[in-house]
Amino acid sequence: MHLFKPPAVLAALIVVAAGLRWLAIHEPLWLDELHTSWIVADGWSQVASRAADGNQSPLFYVLLYPLVQFAGHSEWSLRLPSLLASVALVPAMYSLTRRLTGSSAAGLLAAALVVVDRDCLFYAHEARPYALVQLVGVVHLSLLRRLLTAPTLAARWLWVAGGALLFYLHYTSVLLLAGEVAALAVLWCLPESRPAYRPRQLLVDLTLLVLLCLPATGQLLTIAGRREQWRPYVPQPTWASAVTGFRGEVTVLLPLVVVSLAAAWSWLTKRNLVNPIACQPVALVAGWAFVPRAIAGLLTLAGVAPLGLKRYVIVSAVAPLAWAALGYSLLRPAWLRGLLAAALLVLVVLRGGLVEQLRYDGRLVGDRQEDWRGAVAWLNQAAAPGAVVLLAGSMVEDPALRGPDAERWRAFCRFPVAGLYRLRDDLEVQPVPTLGERRLSARQRRQLTQADEAWLVVRGGARLAEQVAGDLRGQLPGAMPEVPLDAVAAPREFGRVLVVRLTADRADD
Repeated sequence: MHLFKPPAVLAALIVVAAGLRWLAIHEPLWLDELHTSWIVADGWSQVASRAADGNQSPLFYVLLYPLVQFAGHSEWSLRLPSLLASVALVPAMYSLTRRLTGSSAAGLLAAALVVVDRDCLFYAHEARPYALVQLVGVVHLSLLRRLLTAPTLAARWLWVAGGALLFYLHYTSVLLLAGEVAALAVLWCLPESRPAYRPRQLLVDLTLLVLLCLPATGQLLTIAGRREQWRPYVPQPTWASAVTGFRGEVTVLLPLVVVSLAAAWSWLTKRNLVNPIACQPVALVAGWAFVPRAIAGLLTLAGVAPLGLKRYVIVSAVAPLAWAALGYSLLRPAWLRGLLAAALLVLVVLRGGLVEQLRYDGRLVGDRQEDWRGAVAWLNQAAAPGAVVLLAGSMVEDPALRGPDAERWRAFCRFPVAGLYRLRDDLEVQPVPTLGERRLSARQRRQLTQADEAWLVVRGGARLAEQVAGDLRGQLPGAMPEVPLDAVAAPREFGRVLVVRLTADRADD
């Protein structure tokens, strides 16, 4: 019987989580991770500026740099902080949910959902700050829960420091504060649930937090000035999903439906199937789950800031799992709780595509389809010395290649082949725009005229590779009339990274 006590079950979940997350840690890095690799590749002095050029706060990369220097520059060392944070998220979710609901079983359900949730698995082995943001977000909400009953000076300082840490890990994580303030506002309006943490104390703490965040103002203004660059990559939410912050998660909808039906049945039959609802945990979890995403959706719809991507509200990504556990704790009959828990676990696995992906190619998560490692290694062997490599990386920064500071952004847009996966030094890498007008510069045309061999590397699939090759090919004959270039019909494919050889094709005499 001791094997099924909460500490033993939690320990087993931690072991399973670590094993599942380790499976993908050696996969090739994809584009965003290659930016991380490039940031920490060439010395301490480059870290902050390279992170800023990619619209990132430097804190995560400052923490990552010593690890890479100590453990070596590799896929697993770049992803290790995310893996450790995601594994730590399992006990953190258990602790928070158990304290919110008073139920160890609900805490274990939340922890189990973290173990198998597809998003948690994906960000667990991504060399970016998102898994760490998830963990710190859970800790920050735990600190707020403590403030509700014991707003000591030490607890308030920790809450402020945690908020600053969240902000500097990823700037959009500040949206969690909006959700927490919304939850507090609701609780202050309910006399029976009014927290000991007072509005005056919150105002002082928020003022201090704003002062701590002020040093980032310059970079935030720069990022705001670039917002049009990534608008094409951000889908427009619907009005319904924007206003409610609800994206159709089964972990939100199923517990809500089951608890509502149980409450209705209890009212009709006078049978008590639902426990009394406590306002504080509901307000905290609802503010965490819905407010940040509603704000991001509305800002996207209004055209103010394109924040409608999951990673921009990653701080609330695991909140629906806590919501599910909260619904579980409200059900009184053990058999009904068991059915809900089983249904949630099965649906999270099936709807996340884990089983289907495992059957397809042996991986749990198949979102990464970019084998830059294979593409760079193959090109290093195939390309002749002095060859020109045109790189169409489908990056957010693509439009800057046509702007007044184009040379600076050409250096930036080389990062996919300048970090862990490096092209040979004797190859001339020239980034070209992927979206909009694909126009070679005069310098690039001169280099192609002088080169005996040219290659095109495209991220985005065969159709895009064909379009880019066609646009560039139309510019080449005038630049090199004696040695016109033409694209080879069958490119080498490395997932969604394609390598096309542009071969010299002399006209017959």
